[in-house]
Order: sequence, then C-alpha cells, then structure tokens
Amino acid sequence: MASRPRFGRLARFDDTAILLTSLGPLETPNYRILLVEDYEPLRLSYARTFKEAGYDVIDAGTLADARALIADGRDLHAALLDYRLPDGTATSLVQELLDRRPLCRSAVVTGAIDDETAMESARCGAHAYVHKPETFPNLIATLASTIASTLEWRRTLAQEAPSGETPGTPNLPVPVGMDTKRAMARLAHIAGLSHFETLVAWRLLWGDSNKRIAQLLGCTDRTSKYHVAAVLARTGAKNRNALLKVLLVDAGIEDPWAGKGDPDTADETE
Repeated sequence: MASRPRFGRLARFDDTAILLTSLGPLETPNYRILLVEDYEPLRLSYARTFKEAGYDVIDAGTLADARALIADGRDLHAALLDYRLPDGTATSLVQELLDRRPLCRSAVVTGAIDDETAMESARCGAHAYVHKPETFPNLIATLASTIASTLEWRRTLAQEAPSGETPGTPNLPVPVGMDTKRAMARLAHIAGLSHFETLVAWRLLWGDSNKRIAQLLGCTDRTSKYHVAAVLARTGAKNRNALLKVLLVDAGIEDPWAGKGDPDTADETE
C-alpha cells in the first residue's frame, strides 16, 4: 500500500555524527553538488573528496560565480556553501536555491562560532549548519542528508527534474506550485503565531526535531517542546508531519497523497 513519505531526521554533524534519515541508503551517481568556497585550496580539497565519493561537483569561489552556475539550468541536488564570501554571505544563495524548480537544499559551512550565524542560516532555510574544520566523513554525511532532504521535498511538492535530467522519482503526481514562504506568512497571520513561533513552524516544515530546533534557535529543549506544541495547537495540525497539509489546504492545493493509504504520522520529537 502506498504511503506518504516521512521527513528524514536531521543528523547533528559533530565528531559523533550519524546519518539519521528515513530514506535509507543513497546512491551517489547523477547527484550534482554545488560547492561554494572562496579559499581555493580548501575548495579543491572538498571537490576532490566529493568526486571520489561519486558526486558530480561544480564549484565557485564567489556569489557571482555561483549564480552563473545556477543560471545554466542544470539540476542541483545539494549545495555546500561557505557562509562568508568575498561578495556577500551564503544566506541569499540558500533562498535562491529553495526558489528554484525543482528546489535544492543547502548546507552552510563556517568558521564562525557565534550563535547568530547559526540562527541566520536556520532562518533562511538551510538544511544543516557545519563548523570548520570538519572531517570529510562528516561532510559526506552532511551531503547525503542534504540530498535526502532535497529529494524528499521534491516528492512532497511533486517537483519534476528538468528536461533531459534523470528524475529522482518516477511517476510523480501532477506538479503543484506553492510559494511556501508566503503561505507560511499567511498561516502565521491567521493562526496568530508570534515571531518565535513562526520560526519554529518554519523549522517544523523542514522536518526538524525538537532538539534540532532548540539548537538552531538557541533555546532549551523544554522551551522548544513548548513552542512546538503551541504551533500545532494554533495551526490545527494534528502533529508535526501534518503541518504541510495545513499549508496545502490553506493554499487550495489538493493533497497529492489523498486516497492513497494512511500516511505515516509518527510524531518525531527527538
């Protein structure tokens, strides 16, 4: 019986990182990575490692060069972005990649240790946030999780691969279009969410656990759990995995999985 795909759980990318995802093992062939790093020796080292792992890598050292690569229309399955670049920060690229059709999730890498950088990355929609220096196995785990998230959201929003590209999933439903950020802003207004609750709702939409939300937004696990419960109560979502359905219904978009079996609604809280 067909069932609604679950959102993968995000790994914490530290020295004990374990890839936690409900999508199972990923095959790397045909997955294209955008690598943006201004320090050339490090960029070349990253690129060599990712290519040896089987990924197709395109790289750039500035925002301008990255945008030129994005504009050529090739499909991108994940992006690894240095936060601070000569002509700006990675946050704008994260948002531009989310606005692509099909979308692409990003991981932000930085040498900064301040919480504000992590929070800014979370606010703009980054899938993961990694501190330099990082081990190559953890970077590979970061890429695998980011690709998993990209493919999951493409399935969720029924976004097809570009013409001439190999689609990530065959027999996708009819594509639907939705401005997620605008839908979230509308939901926050209607449900009366506070600014902090809106941030929590945004992270729930990306499938983050309570612990991950607490880490990204700089609060305790207890505070995170409280605000998650408040968001679900105010929006009318039965559980965290139902939040997207609330947005789809509000936007007048038919649920792609309606009538295709009971969705997996296990409540991931850890």
